[in-house]
Amino acid sequence: MKKIIFLSLLLWTIGCSSDNAPAVGADRDAHGCIGSAGYTFSTLKNKCIRLWEEGITLLPAQKQDAAVMAAYVIMGENQAELFLPGRTTPVSLSQQYVGGKGQWSATDVSGWKLIQPEPSAWQLENNGVVQYTSKTL
Repeated sequence: MKKIIFLSLLLWTIGCSSDNAPAVGADRDAHGCIGSAGYTFSTLKNKCIRLWEEGITLLPAQKQDAAVMAAYVIMGENQAELFLPGRTTPVSLSQQYVGGKGQWSATDVSGWKLIQPEPSAWQLENNGVVQYTSKTL
């Protein structure tokens, strides 16, 4: 008798489950990228990527007491894409040479500039103030 009641409850529970719930991994965006798996579309690479795997990770330049949100840069030949926390679309950067060194500046009026002060270090400025850096604090 207990088995019949258990099976009845199990079948009733399965039958009452919502058919409207999206399947896990079914959250593809307009480009087919699965956000819940960490994928974002890169126009520069023309594919879905995981920013932390293919990009340069930049952390806030000032020590944070709260959760730290990283920025990511995807590099191209003479262009770059800047992915900032809280922003849904990347900032396009184009390369320029100043004093023989390359720097990447935003193609819009946002004031973002990516500089490589050393061969293995990067810093991201906004209107002349360093906001993010690849060096640890």
